[in-house]
Amino acid sequence: MKRVVLALAAMFLSACVTVSQYPDYSELASQVVPSNVQLLGTFTSWRTGVTKVDAVFCSGVVVSETQIITAGHCVDSKEVRQPNGQIKVRLYDGRVVLADVVKFSFSEVDNEHKDSALLEVKEGKLGKIAKKGDSRAMKQGQQVAVVGNPAGEFTNSFTLGVLSYAYRSMSWGVYHQSDALVIGGNSGGPVFNMQGELIGILTRGGEGISFFIPLDIVEAELAAAGNKPYEELRHMAKRSKK
Repeated sequence: MKRVVLALAAMFLSACVTVSQYPDYSELASQVVPSNVQLLGTFTSWRTGVTKVDAVFCSGVVVSETQIITAGHCVDSKEVRQPNGQIKVRLYDGRVVLADVVKFSFSEVDNEHKDSALLEVKEGKLGKIAKKGDSRAMKQGQQVAVVGNPAGEFTNSFTLGVLSYAYRSMSWGVYHQSDALVIGGNSGGPVFNMQGELIGILTRGGEGISFFIPLDIVEAELAAAGNKPYEELRHMAKRSKK
């Protein structure tokens, strides 16, 4: 009996040590999640025929008092664009604002892939600003944190992954590859390093694999877009014929 009690006590102590040693990412989450935003649109379900107004379509991240970075394909969708070309955005604190697309870089053509957009509001402040990091310093095996709105329903979600491969070059672009679990609604959302610094924008993913555009490439794409009007850039965008 004494041996059983001692064995149970040892198991209990072992469990306590394991729990106490498990990393706590709550501070990191509280630091990065508030910079996430939701891009809203109007959709009709092909299954039910029900139309949803102001449904969450994509994610984005606040990078200054008046600007948001997201994926180009998110603002290219007709379901998201307002009649005047603006994008309706819900902020972390619940406010809904209208933003102009001031820079747009988008191409679906192999070996010319681009997928970045910069939004800007004319009045008010957007809230928590993400601190920019050095995406070029990321190394294979390092952890990353992904924030977004998976499925358009589970808003301001926080999850972790590992950088599976840095700057993987494919016919459809150059990306950081991660094993973070993401689904539709996460697109355009921020990816952070463990210091809470923005290192990329999520663009695609599935079960066990995801891809995000390194921040240095995002900024290069936006810089190359210049200051041409959004509608002109949309007409210039190269889309797949598939």
